[in-house]
Amino acid sequence: MDNAIVADEIQVQGPDGVRLAGIQALTDDSRKLVFRPVSRWEEADYRLVLSRRLEDACGNRLGEALDHLLAARQRSRGGVLTFRPIQ
Repeated sequence: MDNAIVADEIQVQGPDGVRLAGIQALTDDSRKLVFRPVSRWEEADYRLVLSRRLEDACGNRLGEALDHLLAARQRSRGGVLTFRPIQ
C-alpha cells in the first residue's frame, strides 16, 4: 500500500462518526500506520475504519480468499476497530 491508498481507504472517525482531520502515514516499510489528529484526543471511543476496497499489493481484500472470492455470495468487507487513545 502507499500513502495515497491509505488516505482514501483508511480513516479515523471521532465519537460522532465524523472523519477526524489529521495526518496519517505509513512507516516501517508500510507495516505501521501513524495518525496524528489536528486536535487533541478526547477521552472517548474512536473508530479506525477500513474500506472494503482496501487491498494489499497482491490484490487481497478483507473477507476474500487470496485474490478471489470463495463463493458467489461471499464478498470483500470493510473493517471497523473501536479504540480509546491513551491519555
